[in-house]
Amino acid sequence: MTGGLPPVRDIDHLMVHVHDVEAAGQRFEALGFTVTPKSSMAALGLSNRCVLFQPANDHCCNYIELMAMEDPGRVPSFMHDVLGTAEGPVSLVMATPDARAAADDFAARGVPCHPPFDVQRDWHLGDGIDVQVAFGVCMPEAGRAPLYWNLCEHRTRQHYVRPDITTHANGARRIAGVEAVASDPLQVARFLGADWSTPVRQDAADACHLRPGDVTLSISRDRGASEPAIVALGLEELSPESATTLFGLELRRA
Repeated sequence: MTGGLPPVRDIDHLMVHVHDVEAAGQRFEALGFTVTPKSSMAALGLSNRCVLFQPANDHCCNYIELMAMEDPGRVPSFMHDVLGTAEGPVSLVMATPDARAAADDFAARGVPCHPPFDVQRDWHLGDGIDVQVAFGVCMPEAGRAPLYWNLCEHRTRQHYVRPDITTHANGARRIAGVEAVASDPLQVARFLGADWSTPVRQDAADACHLRPGDVTLSISRDRGASEPAIVALGLEELSPESATTLFGLELRRA
């Protein structure tokens, strides 16, 4: 990587596939979350809404991205592979300082990735608030990693950390941890640790923890899990009244 920076700097956000992004956002709003308005990415056939938080460092963002396929015929084939058909968490999106350099780094290490691409688009955030966002994306091939992940290089990060859209009535401040289950947590953790150049810590209960930045991924043992899955987010200062499960994702106070 340029300047010697590691390709993976932190867990940036969690992508959650939903069928109706407007309705999904309303369910989060009913719990006291601030949710950005529906935003269409017409060229990609996708739309999203975001639940944004304040990150603990200045080289990433921190949020939940609700993603829907608006026009499946326009959605790239690799995004069909990532999103699938069921609603729920589909990708850990990792922060990187340079998506293209990261793709080169992973290629050199034998990690197959789709060609990185750039996105620049208008983003409506509210009455009279229209901004332009830009980012680079690197997408490893789906089905390779036990938990899917991809990379995002934010070039207009300032729009994702605005106080007016990262403040929530239910008190939630940021994602502190992502929780997953697997029949063999150590195997999954070692795989991801090698990809992210991140050490793995195993605790007395056989749960494994990876901390590529300020957000921790914890993988617990579930012998009945047919495949590894993300099941929960730990949110700092979340009001107990807003703790619940939406789209197979438990929202709990960290």
